[in-house]
Amino acid sequence: MTIPRVKFHTIDQPDSDTTTFVLSCNRLDVLSKTLQSFWNTQDYPTKMVIVDDSAEPGVFEKLVEEYGNVSDVICFPRNRSQWWAMDFMVSYCDSEYIFYLEDDWELLKPGYLNQSKAILQKYREVGVVDTSWRTFEFQGIDSYEKGLVDNMFYWKKPWKITDHHVAWHSWVGSPNLRRRDDLIMLGRVEKWHNEWNIDREFTALGFKGVFLNGEYSRHLGDKCSRMEGKRPDDTKIPYDFYPKEVLKNRRAPYINYREMDWIYDYPADVTLVTMALDISRGDRSFEEHYIKGLDHLLSVRNPLIVYADPKYHDYIRQRRKQLSIATSNNRVECRPLTLNDLTQHLNFSKIQEIISSNAWIDQSGWIRGSALTNPYYIPLTLIKNKLLQDVAEQNPLGSKRFYWIDSGMSNSFKITEPIKTWNFLFLPKDKFFLTSYPYQTNSEIHGCNINIMTNLIGSKPNYVCRATLFGGSKDQIIEFNKYYYDAITQLLDQGTIGTEEAVFTMVEMMNPNLVNRYAMPNGDIKNYLNTIRNR
Repeated sequence: MTIPRVKFHTIDQPDSDTTTFVLSCNRLDVLSKTLQSFWNTQDYPTKMVIVDDSAEPGVFEKLVEEYGNVSDVICFPRNRSQWWAMDFMVSYCDSEYIFYLEDDWELLKPGYLNQSKAILQKYREVGVVDTSWRTFEFQGIDSYEKGLVDNMFYWKKPWKITDHHVAWHSWVGSPNLRRRDDLIMLGRVEKWHNEWNIDREFTALGFKGVFLNGEYSRHLGDKCSRMEGKRPDDTKIPYDFYPKEVLKNRRAPYINYREMDWIYDYPADVTLVTMALDISRGDRSFEEHYIKGLDHLLSVRNPLIVYADPKYHDYIRQRRKQLSIATSNNRVECRPLTLNDLTQHLNFSKIQEIISSNAWIDQSGWIRGSALTNPYYIPLTLIKNKLLQDVAEQNPLGSKRFYWIDSGMSNSFKITEPIKTWNFLFLPKDKFFLTSYPYQTNSEIHGCNINIMTNLIGSKPNYVCRATLFGGSKDQIIEFNKYYYDAITQLLDQGTIGTEEAVFTMVEMMNPNLVNRYAMPNGDIKNYLNTIRNR
């Protein structure tokens, strides 16, 4: 079967991180009003694409004549659907941001592009910035959370147009700015057939919607729909209609829509790994600090692996059931971990020889009598990477990424917010992930001799990597661990050792391209957690 060819008109586009994607359906009169209002109010130049979904003869030529000097113009060979066009949008636009604009809206005043981008840059959980506050409040519809944020926006909350409708959560079709990457994460929208289904999927991924503070757009096209009673055809994908010469020269990466229909499974994409083992630190209560801290972690929505003394396993399973959201993907697995396991990992005897020597203890005044001199403390920190890699290689819960998170995190950093406050799907995917904070010393980093570290690295560290939250994909973890164990061997051969954070610092400084390091202003992990915050 010959697939009808889509009509393309392309121009040299301005250098911009934003594409304005305009969807029309042979409503040229109202389209003219929409475009003129956009050009009168836009904050900065954007790329522009006009797509008409009417398949009406002569429309392509009219659009090229009118707008071909400022915009790409694309006309589908037959009437498709709004959803199919949105999939086409994601496949065609190659910018970081997409401003979605249908042909029946009037933009009222400038400011919406700059403000929307600023919100998306600051709040990772925001997936869409809606410019159309409309008149919901005056219609008696409670659609947003009271309390202006950053003097720019209000958080949306579930709302209904009428009592006969289902609720909206985050998805909108009114003029809005989104990240292209978020739409790729969502996958093919055509398969969901209606906006409510898309809304649920988008919300399930952890994204929230916001209203800009003020009415920046007004709807012009009530009762003008061209798709009444029609259903999408999901036997084709956007690339099926690309001319070969256009497809060949695309700069944006190819999107496998059919595969992506099954790729994303929230929240099981990310498995968290932790441990709780009593080494009799002496400076803090194991039950109060770690077991109560574990209670905080057990309500996380992600799959969770807990390494712990077997005597705590029943407690962990029961508390998980009590505290967590009941979903098929929200599983917990308990694995045994004992003090004997620590003695079997790495060169336990060599570590004891080093940390019991006066030369090592006297590096800094704080070391003597501290947890570092506990025979199990440093081995306990150094085993984290092995446990994380074991989970990544076995992948018992069917995840794509794996992150270590300390069971005592909430107590160590005085975290009172629920664990669901943060969305671990937003952790970086590109490389092995670490955080760091400034650290100036002339003696040691967490027990590790600074002079030896400097000689091995080639420069003196002025920060230390935090090991409260770290990880990545299986391959990223395996690759990082090769350098991790090599660094430990080098340090032991030189007669020094420190915690995993000293080793992390050494690995990251010697292999910066291996790691996505988030530099915090201080050692408080909340500095990073606030960047992946859900509301």
